[in-house]
Amino acid sequence: MRKNKNSIIFLFKKEIFIHHSKKKTRNISKYKFFIKTITILCLSILFKSLGNKINQIEIFNIKQFFNITIRTNSILIFEKNHYHYECTPGFTKYFLDLGFNVDIIMTKNGNESFIFFEPTKKLRFFILDDKKYYRSDEFIGKFREIFNKYLAVLVQTMNRGFKYFYNNSNLLKGKNSIFVYHFFLEMPYIDFHNKIRSWTLLNFTNLALEVNPHYFGKIRRRDKNKITRFFIVSTGNRNYDQLISACDILKNESYQFQVVVTGRSQTLNPQRISKNIKDKFLFNLYISYYNLLKLIETIDFIIITLNRKIPNDNTYNYVRSTGSAQISYGYLKPCLINIDFTKIYGMNNENSIIFNNSKNSLYFAMREAIMMTNEEYKKKQYNLKKTADTIYQISKNNVKTTINYILKS
Repeated sequence: MRKNKNSIIFLFKKEIFIHHSKKKTRNISKYKFFIKTITILCLSILFKSLGNKINQIEIFNIKQFFNITIRTNSILIFEKNHYHYECTPGFTKYFLDLGFNVDIIMTKNGNESFIFFEPTKKLRFFILDDKKYYRSDEFIGKFREIFNKYLAVLVQTMNRGFKYFYNNSNLLKGKNSIFVYHFFLEMPYIDFHNKIRSWTLLNFTNLALEVNPHYFGKIRRRDKNKITRFFIVSTGNRNYDQLISACDILKNESYQFQVVVTGRSQTLNPQRISKNIKDKFLFNLYISYYNLLKLIETIDFIIITLNRKIPNDNTYNYVRSTGSAQISYGYLKPCLINIDFTKIYGMNNENSIIFNNSKNSLYFAMREAIMMTNEEYKKKQYNLKKTADTIYQISKNNVKTTINYILKS
């Protein structure tokens, strides 16, 4: 193991020496390309020969999954989508707290969401890096055999587009499967009807149990920044006019603040921001999970611009949850949230800042946040933690209910 690593380092240093000895005749761009290529090669070799870990948690490829020994009292979390990684640490936390071992199958880079997670030997990752493993009948058959060996299999994102896999891997008919509905309207499209083994992120319905995954790890609680930093996710079909107008007024009144924008959607983008307030926005669209979770540490408030008058927004009141609320609970970052969405998310004037649909309401909410003292901010965080702890306890009890149900089946 050490020999392989030293050989790689020697090769890398040797090539740098060769370059410098011939730098007058070498092309810089070719050199950079070579260094980038050799670096990727080195990392690849190291990954294969030395294995890989994040916070001392073992990481394997999916091929190894089919030959691995399943530990007793093991839960499998299965996430084959390239999103909802922010939920995985929270679900994992519930199972670990209840004394189970946890294996996780997720796509490339999903393990980045565990950067703050405590080191533990009870957790293993398996990286699903090729679609053939869940599209091929041969591998679906292998999944079916292994799924039956786990105490429970949590399908972290129920997606009707994967019904063929669910059917043929026996997840729909199996007695140990649990399905998470991020969008509850998916339920009628899947032939699975079991309240105890169906989860939603909030208490939307009596047809499923509420389990909210808002734990990210040991995150240091910070003081409020001297220049207030707001965080917002650019989401498709969302109206940001109220936010832009509020920032325009705040800038004209010489308030110091910054709005950090992330997200896949380009709905809120630099082109929409006038020159007057461009310096107040920091865009980090398409950011990696690793950088996203590190970035959230540095912000003060989360802005949720949901508006019940917009049909798509209103679905976040009764069939699906916004990930911004999970971040708020997990990082203890108070929200600025529309009054029409406070009840379902457990937000109030004690743990958040509330605004409404009137023209300048968000401006007043942002101004309140900017002017808030560090002592007032800490009080909001204290109250937010009480809310998060209550949600955690409800969720943990529901996880226990589900597992006890499966054990008795």
